[in-house]
Order: sequence, then C-alpha cells, then structure tokens
Amino acid sequence: MSKIRQPHITTDEGNIVLLPFKFEICSCCSGHGKSSAYLGAYTSDEMADQGPDFFDEYMAGTYDRTCDACDGDGKAMVADYSRMTAQQIQTLEDDERFDAEDAAYSEAERRMGC
Repeated sequence: MSKIRQPHITTDEGNIVLLPFKFEICSCCSGHGKSSAYLGAYTSDEMADQGPDFFDEYMAGTYDRTCDACDGDGKAMVADYSRMTAQQIQTLEDDERFDAEDAAYSEAERRMGC
C-alpha cells in the first residue's frame, strides 16, 4: 500500500484532493534521511552501561535506519497555507485534529493491553 506523501484532504464523497505544498527539511531526521531515533533516548549513564564499542557504533551511525517520515529523502512535503483556500485550511485542520485524537485513543488502548 502506497502512502500519499503530498498533503491532502478527503471530501465527504471520499475523493482525495491534493493540496498546494512546499518542501521543508524533514523534522524527524533533520534532513539526513536516516536516524536512530527509533531506539529512543539514552541517558549518559545508560550509554556508559552499553560500553565504548556501542557508543562508537552509535555515533558512527551503525544503528541508523531509513527515516519513516520522509522515506530517506531528507525533505518533506508540507501544506502551503498561503496558497490554500479558507475551506481547505479548515478541512485540513479538522482532519489533523481527528487524526491526533484517533492516535491518542489508539495509544490509550495499547497501554490498556487492547
């Protein structure tokens, strides 16, 4: 299943409307196209517990993998609000709010073991 990377909205009829966009540096990988962020964060004590070999490998990018957000491209398409209609902006904001609420609900279910 292919992801639609370009900002878009879905009409009540189920049609996908692609929105005007601009490119920005990916905020997840800072434009590098890869990251080890999936590992989570390490405190200095945790890093020390892993040992110097792990630290060297970590800093060299051994554990990096392709960024999920930009598929390794280093840049992301973001909605260009200056070129959107008021209705498009409202619909996009409503969609984003719904997605955030849905993700929070799913996360709450996951924490409860559902």
